[in-house]
Amino acid sequence: MGAVGLHIDAHSIKAVALSGSEKSPHVDGFYVERLDPSKGGPDGDIVEQLEAFFDAHALPRGNVVASVRAVDCILRDVAVPFTKDALIAQTIKFQAETAFHSVSIDDFIIQYSKYAEGENKSRLLVAGCKKNKVERRLGMLEELKIDPVHLDLDVAALATTYHQLGVAADHRMVVIVELEANNLSIAVLEDGKLRTARSIRKRFGERRKGQKDEGESARLPVVILDDDGGDEDSFALEDSGITSVERESILAGIFREIDKTITLTQSDESVDFMCITGASAKLPGIEEMFEEHFEVEVRKVELEKHFSSGSLSGDLTHQGAVPLGLALKGLGADPWGMDFRQEEFIYQGRFEKLKKGLACTMTILFLMCFLLAFGLKQDLRVKVERRSGVNILQRHIYTVMFPAPPPVDVDSRDGTPQIASQEAKA
Repeated sequence: MGAVGLHIDAHSIKAVALSGSEKSPHVDGFYVERLDPSKGGPDGDIVEQLEAFFDAHALPRGNVVASVRAVDCILRDVAVPFTKDALIAQTIKFQAETAFHSVSIDDFIIQYSKYAEGENKSRLLVAGCKKNKVERRLGMLEELKIDPVHLDLDVAALATTYHQLGVAADHRMVVIVELEANNLSIAVLEDGKLRTARSIRKRFGERRKGQKDEGESARLPVVILDDDGGDEDSFALEDSGITSVERESILAGIFREIDKTITLTQSDESVDFMCITGASAKLPGIEEMFEEHFEVEVRKVELEKHFSSGSLSGDLTHQGAVPLGLALKGLGADPWGMDFRQEEFIYQGRFEKLKKGLACTMTILFLMCFLLAFGLKQDLRVKVERRSGVNILQRHIYTVMFPAPPPVDVDSRDGTPQIASQEAKA
């Protein structure tokens, strides 16, 4: 059994091909390709590029798990007055409506992950994605003849990867940070549960990559981390064109958002471990910078060392955590239970599209078998009638050709046979 995790963000296509099982996965390949800016980003016309991407790497299109971006979703912490999963699933839209302000809840697909239970109440991490975004993503993949079995939240997939590695088992509260050039993703695991998740677009001030300072009037980039920001061009922390002052400004904004996320958890536990990943985590000495600020152990987990792998064309440790988590979900690792293929978008099964054709084929085969059986029955009936007629004709011919001899009476007196006639008998 194999699975492909497909993650499309603002600037790239990433895919991980896995084989094996949930407990023993094998990375067959990891592939990364930058999106053509002229194609319009993750929701633009990138079908041709995706088609070429799948063909170039010979990726299977059967068991594919794709992602929806958390920056396109609304994430909230919600308390519900019961603990049974069936009741939560039945009322989650009503419960989420109180937390999703100024939106129509009917326009959203709502998913949740329960992270705590108390006396007759539960606390949930709730994610809502607009139906038109789900429809757009599925429509794009349908053009590639891909029907993804799941649509998972990218931050949840990020957490799945590190949960699979067992970091949540060794620490009470773990913070996972993905530092991309255009996006900051944060996931907080407490006691092995996904407690909080955030994904924030990173925007910078007037300076862009490749743009030179214009004397004293040039301004340093102002780091803006905004849930509702656009997909402006940005640059990575390891970019050699960034000055140390600019890098410190960027890191300061990132640290503020991580502090804010940890504060939002309102947990009695303190962070005791932090994982960092992403393209910008390549910056030399970045672990020490994080440790100095947060005063906890910070580590970049080498994913290649934990997952047996074949030849990789990309940097799995820094860029493959999200697609790897998606592929793990395709193998059955689903600790959070989020899937945006719900309601009218629910996954019908691998053979759903063949049902109509199979039904027609079975009907035709049944009719053919029926006609064949009816024809054989008619032939048998004709043969039985013909044989019966032949038997009757044979008896008649035999009777004519070999008439029966007259009856013979034996004279009781001397034992001499005598031909008895009707007159004699009379």
